[in-house]
Amino acid sequence: MQHRLVRSWREQYHRHHHRPFKTVDGYEDFNTLMLVTPPTSDGYPGSIKINSQSSYLPKPSTEQAKYMILHAVGHAIGFTHTLRDPNDGA
Repeated sequence: MQHRLVRSWREQYHRHHHRPFKTVDGYEDFNTLMLVTPPTSDGYPGSIKINSQSSYLPKPSTEQAKYMILHAVGHAIGFTHTLRDPNDGA
């Protein structure tokens, strides 16, 4: 009986990229949509990990999906949310 020790790149990609996120206590996390890290102090951009198993994942090629990705990229390159002026009347 032979054991296959090496998986194809496609199997490795699927096993690595299509697992749900894990909570701190090890349970599968279907609530977190993505994790975004900010840029480093020496100028390197942050990273974006999308949870492909999230129950909040928008359908591809929708305005919501485009906004979600653009919003995450903004945070990964250093943009933050703008504070609303309490005196602007809105």
